Amino acid sequence: MIKHCQSIWLIDPQNRTVEIYRVGSPVERLENPTELTGDRLLPGFRLDLQRIWGEQAPIMGE
Repeated sequence: MIKHCQSIWLIDPQNRTVEIYRVGSPVERLENPTELTGDRLLPGFRLDLQRIWGEQAPIMGE
């Protein structure tokens, strides 16, 4: 992981997945989430993933 970085979000718009990497934790994989929040690191931050997914993005398994 990048030095001094506590969390990384890897967003895959084509498959509508997000992988969350946190120091000292296993990778968390989300399928088709509607939003991400900043938890304790970025209190009050919200990312609306529906805007990233858009209308044309395929959903995994379809």
